[in-house]
Amino acid sequence: MKKTSKILALVLVVAMVVAMGVGTVAFAVNLGADVTTATFTYTGTNPKATTDGKIVLSNSTKDTTYTLYKLFDATFSGDNVSYTTTDKDLALDADYFTIATQADANGNYAVTRTMNTDGTATKKTDAELITYLKGLKAQMATLGVKVGSIKSPANGEISWEKIPYGYYVIVPDKPTEPKAA
Repeated sequence: MKKTSKILALVLVVAMVVAMGVGTVAFAVNLGADVTTATFTYTGTNPKATTDGKIVLSNSTKDTTYTLYKLFDATFSGDNVSYTTTDKDLALDADYFTIATQADANGNYAVTRTMNTDGTATKKTDAELITYLKGLKAQMATLGVKVGSIKSPANGEISWEKIPYGYYVIVPDKPTEPKAA
């Protein structure tokens, strides 16, 4: 079973996880652990979360540790995705994200990309969003939930498997230049 994976950018990646795992052998580790391998398998126990998501970073650099942080939860209805947070006061710039002022019945606040006043396009481009998120590297531990880290054993592909659907940021421990996907 396969679904598509949507990734806005790589190396400090903002990713919408919508891919089913594809029979890769991996070992299980605890939430937030650091791993020296090409694959991290999430073993969290959040009963609300679907854990069949997968993020693949295709151009990692050997001996660089990449940490995955989840900013928002995601749910799907067909091809439509909606993002939520339980923190209505999440310290993110309103030029990039709009968080609803009213929670739903489950205590979740809807999150959307901030739109122009005419509602046609985002105020800020995806490239500007990525630059903004790169600037938050030091605050990511307080903004997002650390899912897990991978220390890349070689240049090439690494992946996080069986993770809950969401909006993620990948933070490398070494400065890197953005690479084409």
